[in-house]
Amino acid sequence: MTDNITFYNLVVGFVPEMFLGFWCSFFLVGFLVHARYLAAPKTPLYGSIANHICIGLVLIYGLLIYQSPTEITTFSGLHSTFFIYTIRLLLVFIFVLFLIYLQVEKKPAFIEHQPYFLMLISFAALHGILMSSNFINLFIFIELYSVTIYYLVLNRRNSVRTSEAAFKYFVIGSFSSAVLLFGMMLIYLATGTTVYSDLALICVIVSDLPVYF
Repeated sequence: MTDNITFYNLVVGFVPEMFLGFWCSFFLVGFLVHARYLAAPKTPLYGSIANHICIGLVLIYGLLIYQSPTEITTFSGLHSTFFIYTIRLLLVFIFVLFLIYLQVEKKPAFIEHQPYFLMLISFAALHGILMSSNFINLFIFIELYSVTIYYLVLNRRNSVRTSEAAFKYFVIGSFSSAVLLFGMMLIYLATGTTVYSDLALICVIVSDLPVYF
């Protein structure tokens, strides 16, 4: 009976991530098709429609989070506690308010639809960072978040200041990722694991770790 309850909690806990992951994958494929075959006109209507779609998807995602268990470890290694559960719901609320602000302001920040969908992908990556239970997931979600931010920074391609900011962000982000990956490698060489819970246990029971650990 306990095994059945655990399996049920795993499935229910993974539903929000499957929902958001499906739509993010759908929009990524849409970007590739749009860039290769389509050329939609740059009108505020497209940005407004994309904004409303993102608001609806994020609200559904928040509802799925609310209905899921507060403490769960999913099949993909994503882990949630009551604290992370609360932070996820808070991020949903903040992101919806941000999208509403972009919609009601007099001068739209984006007139194309791609930036809104990229913000949705960065939102999903941010949740992945929060729920990561090992360094591998953490690094993947950080890089996914960085890639979407690169494009958002480069939204105004004709601006010299925008190009300069994007280049600086790319250089600093690449250096930071390299340092982060190097640190993860040292921890793995010292402990043989990248899982947070295992690292916490090792820190408690082992006292002769290398100096750099």
